Amino acid sequence: MGDICVPFIVRTMFKFLKKLKRKSIYGEFLDAKKEGKLNEFLDLQNPGEYELKYMEHPGAKVSTFDLNKALMDFYNRERESIAEAEEFFKNNRAIESIDNFAAFLYGQDNFQEDRLPGLSILLMRDSKEIEAVKFGILLAEYYNLENYYRALEIIRNLGEHPEFTYYSVRVLKNIMDGDKYVEEIYKNTFGMGKKIIEVANEIR
Repeated sequence: MGDICVPFIVRTMFKFLKKLKRKSIYGEFLDAKKEGKLNEFLDLQNPGEYELKYMEHPGAKVSTFDLNKALMDFYNRERESIAEAEEFFKNNRAIESIDNFAAFLYGQDNFQEDRLPGLSILLMRDSKEIEAVKFGILLAEYYNLENYYRALEIIRNLGEHPEFTYYSVRVLKNIMDGDKYVEEIYKNTFGMGKKIIEVANEIR
């Protein structure tokens, strides 16, 4: 039995260490963009397909109790807050969470908008969970994005990949020069990304 268990343990440890060494989603995105391989990034069959369907037929909203807790922990400078948010997004989609989260946000008497950009950037730049990155983008709807160049740069970059196009366009279209940024994304995105922007323009 010992001989059987050792290879299994070694394989498990290798997978764990590989996950620890893995770059953030945004780090992998930048590498793929630099190498001209954005179409291979994330290795998804039809990136952006769910978002496109959601635009045409909005789905259910999910409870954000655990996500709300992560926000409060972040405000209280708890170290585990980002990990809590990532854990939530292992099983939930950003697009189905943002409305209930926003309702919770605005229901807080001590809502601090100035803390949101930090959380937004951390999720977009450092997270290894795709849905957490998307949520980081959506958070930019709730602070003055034009005052945060780093956040704006990340959102404009990520929008070039169809899996993030919906989120970037949703945020950018409401700011100064937003139409220009969306046009740039349209030129650089592909597949579902272009279709998402076309549908977004029709809705407007």
